[in-house]
Amino acid sequence: MDNNFREDFEEFYKEIWPRPSKLYSVDRIDVLKWYVKWNIKWSTKKEQSNNVRKVNSLTLEIQRLKSILDSNKIIY
Repeated sequence: MDNNFREDFEEFYKEIWPRPSKLYSVDRIDVLKWYVKWNIKWSTKKEQSNNVRKVNSLTLEIQRLKSILDSNKIIY
């Protein structure tokens, strides 16, 4: 299954279970991609903290919109 697992939790569950231990949670290999079969793995909290993006796409979009508003002298 190459779809993202949002559409089918049972498939997601079958793909990832069993969890290695309580020290692990599901993580994405590439944080910019969806939860798909080829992009999930079990990781410790420490491993996951290394994958955190400091700026998410929503933050970048807000900055872009503010720039457009500013350049057009639109008060927000």
